[in-house]
Amino acid sequence: MSKYDLVDKPHCIYNVDEKGACPNKTPYLRGAGNAVGTQIPHFLVYPGTRMRSELLDNCKLDVIVV
Repeated sequence: MSKYDLVDKPHCIYNVDEKGACPNKTPYLRGAGNAVGTQIPHFLVYPGTRMRSELLDNCKLDVIVV
């Protein structure tokens, strides 16, 4: 932490988590939060070349789709 000058900057330290069986073949959810409790919106990752918008028709989460 000293190497990157983060000792007194908990707002700059994030933890990222992925939920999903196989990121290369199935959609997976990625979320992140920092050391002071701030969260960024979840990312729902659909592998492939195109995103079909109807996959989100009943989505209840506040997510960003990539």
